[in-house]
Amino acid sequence: MIPSVSYAHGGSDVPLLGETIGENLRRTAQRVPDAEALVVRHQGYRATYRQLWDETTRTARGLLARGIAKGDRVGIWSPNRYEWVIIQ
Repeated sequence: MIPSVSYAHGGSDVPLLGETIGENLRRTAQRVPDAEALVVRHQGYRATYRQLWDETTRTARGLLARGIAKGDRVGIWSPNRYEWVIIQ
């Protein structure tokens, strides 16, 4: 079997990043920890990359502590809220 990429993109010679969203957030938080990362005006929520990384890490640990494991499916409805970004 010939290996192939699991994604496709058009109109650009620049390849997609070969990393997860979490890896990218961690790398960005290390590079520019105090830069603003997320603003949700209607909730009065603002977070730097360091704060966003910390909050997503706490959330992930909380899910693991509740028994959620890799491959499990979790349904969440939280559109247009900062919590949606955190849980993603």
